[in-house]
Amino acid sequence: ALALESDIITILRDTFNANVPRLIKQNTNLDCFLMKDSGQPLRNLLKKRFDADLYCNAIKQFTSLQMSTAEHCAMLLDNGVPDWRLNQLPGMYMNLLNHEEELMADGLAKEHITELKKFLPTLESLCHRLELCGIKAGIVQPDFHDNNILIDEKTQAITFIDLGEIVVSHPFFSLTNCLNQAVRHHGLVYADDTYQKLVDACLDDFRTVAPERQLFEALTLAQRIEPVYQALSYYRLMQACDKK
Repeated sequence: ALALESDIITILRDTFNANVPRLIKQNTNLDCFLMKDSGQPLRNLLKKRFDADLYCNAIKQFTSLQMSTAEHCAMLLDNGVPDWRLNQLPGMYMNLLNHEEELMADGLAKEHITELKKFLPTLESLCHRLELCGIKAGIVQPDFHDNNILIDEKTQAITFIDLGEIVVSHPFFSLTNCLNQAVRHHGLVYADDTYQKLVDACLDDFRTVAPERQLFEALTLAQRIEPVYQALSYYRLMQACDKK
């Protein structure tokens, strides 16, 4: 169910000149592929010495790609990338909650599921408000962070990996996850200067399509919706795996 990764890599490289792996060979029978070495995870370097400028450069390369794909969502959808645009999320949320046996087996009580279903109107409202911020859908990698960014230490070239779970949705879902991971793995503090520098890098490209106030409103709304988005991403991954 996630075997479209090699196709996504090819599309992103050939159509958008994206910084994604160079494929050596793929085996469609085994749903696997080999890619050329692109260096080590950026996190390895940042753990030794956190370099905000280096991380910001990587983030801006990714947001640039998101902006480019926003004009070609139909092509991505035609090639099997799932449609998770904002108008789809409330229905997907309810579909997940209707799998009560699976959720209860995973630890939720019946009353928790009933309570979560009451939040549907809130989710619908948040998605509508985020859509009104005027930022087009594009590619979203749910696990976008420094451990899925490779860097060649000699050339400083950046490569984005782990692309099998890409969907078409609101681009800020990638960025909120990136910011959360920076706090978790590098000890950044919300509202400090380094964290704000990463936020600015996340928003920089989008300043051409929306005013500053609107961008921060969109980021806040995306942060509120993101737990639902991440739950749906985990559920997609679980469905793709053997139940054992």
